[in-house]
Amino acid sequence: MKTLFKIFLVLVLLVVIALCIGYFVITRPAFQKNLIEGKLPADSSLKHVQVTTGRVELVELKLRLEDGTKVKIGRLNSEFSPLAAFFDNTITLKGLELDGLLVELPEAISTSEVPTEEPMGKVVTSEKPKSEKKPARKDDSKSPVEALYTLGQLDWLLDIDSINLNGEFIDPAKNRYALSIFSGAIAPGVESELEASLQLQSSQAMQGGLKDFSSDILIQFTQNDDGGFEKINISSQTKGSDAAGANLLSASQTLALSVDSFGESAKVEYSFNADLPRPEAFALELEALQGLSIQGELKAAADGDSLTLTTADLDAASNGAKVVSVKLKQGLALGAEQKFSGDLMDVDLMNLPMAWINPWLGDGMQLSGAPLSAQIAVSGQSDGGLEVVTRQPIVIGPISMMRGGYPLLDNVTVRMNPVFQVDTDGKFSYDLGEFELLDRYGDVVVGSISGSKAESDDPSPFAGLQTKARLQVGLAELFNQPA
Repeated sequence: MKTLFKIFLVLVLLVVIALCIGYFVITRPAFQKNLIEGKLPADSSLKHVQVTTGRVELVELKLRLEDGTKVKIGRLNSEFSPLAAFFDNTITLKGLELDGLLVELPEAISTSEVPTEEPMGKVVTSEKPKSEKKPARKDDSKSPVEALYTLGQLDWLLDIDSINLNGEFIDPAKNRYALSIFSGAIAPGVESELEASLQLQSSQAMQGGLKDFSSDILIQFTQNDDGGFEKINISSQTKGSDAAGANLLSASQTLALSVDSFGESAKVEYSFNADLPRPEAFALELEALQGLSIQGELKAAADGDSLTLTTADLDAASNGAKVVSVKLKQGLALGAEQKFSGDLMDVDLMNLPMAWINPWLGDGMQLSGAPLSAQIAVSGQSDGGLEVVTRQPIVIGPISMMRGGYPLLDNVTVRMNPVFQVDTDGKFSYDLGEFELLDRYGDVVVGSISGSKAESDDPSPFAGLQTKARLQVGLAELFNQPA
């Protein structure tokens, strides 16, 4: 009996010695460095790493991702508890510090004009072959409602006393931004705050004259005692100016989210406001939209498996004068089939400058002349289709049209009372009512125009289009037009 006891003690001792040796080996920086380096992508490196039962330290990690993105971490240091993660599903971090973070995005390279060469020397252009119709594939992604409820039912808890992150971000145009993230205590049942800021550091002005840019984000959230989040509020302020200090961008956003996963309900509220005195600084094609300001509000509510958009309002103004207003008139069930009935949406155009329409015309087309005013209503029909009508006939003009610098129409006025319809099968039909195109000399074209467009695999915009017109043309007036 004593012999068996001695053998047992020897075995236990050997196991303890083996565990101590194993712990000593796997916690050695050299062993961990070699182990991690073997898993890194090509052209990546690591200078030092050490992970123990109570601390993690990492120095000079360089990653080069497959898409060309470069990530560098100067130093990461924090105390943590692997036992809490293993037994309690709790991520415990004390004094999380990350310095010298650098994220560099690759330059955008267009391959549309780069030819490829086959082995036999045959040059093949990058023109895409006509795609064959593929069978529909089932979408296994989670619905927005499931994602909301998952946010409130996370199994893991966060117990972090502080976060301090400092670094830089370089965009594809090589503009450099300073990035910082800071937070206080994050723990179950505690209302926590996380602050983030992004600030342009480039010494030279960017395209459009943007010289100074900054964005500040504040995230406030409450973590449930058993995991997940019941409330999340996000607010941001973004500003941009040129070298002379003139404002180019001023924007604010707020997002409020509350989740009751047990009762399967949630509420989402989002609002934004943006002023762009010179929008061409961000997109050259928007040069005509001087003094642009946009504000909007969205509200949605989830109940069980359904998510309903209850509010969707958008207003756009030019130099302080409202020109576009969009108002949702009834709730929309998102991600589910819905049969619309009655008034759905109102769109009001109030002295909309013709210059605002030009960016969407394309093909070198440009309109000029009197601003456009119209009251447009979108409603649901008894058969489930949609109808778009104007509450009163539209009068456009006098306007002029040019294409590529050459005049097509000169001081003409268009009058019509259009109706557009989309049925449940996706077929589009239109009727312009009593159509009239006239200039200062009289009627150029008078009559009726109607038609329809069915779905088609042909990418041409005229595929499946059928039009019926009965027109009376004034030849003398027509020949006075530049076209």
